Amino acid sequence: MHSLLLKKSLYVGSYILTALLIEFITFNAMGIGVFPTYFWLDIAILFFVAAVIFIVPSFRAQTVMICVMLIVQVLVSIVNESLYGMSNM
Repeated sequence: MHSLLLKKSLYVGSYILTALLIEFITFNAMGIGVFPTYFWLDIAILFFVAAVIFIVPSFRAQTVMICVMLIVQVLVSIVNESLYGMSNM
């Protein structure tokens, strides 16, 4: 049981660190600093997604969910950077 919780925690922890890294790189590339304006809202949403990933029973399903969520985050970051470049908002 202990190793199961540890493995799930490592999966979720790796997702959280990678998602935060993507956020920091995106905002740094846009030139508005490292942290977003509503940093705590981003953290809350990130922890909600991480909790959902933690609840999934299968490690393969967790891996798929993590990959899908990271791809979605990268796509949202690209759109965010494009919109910021066009309108500075």
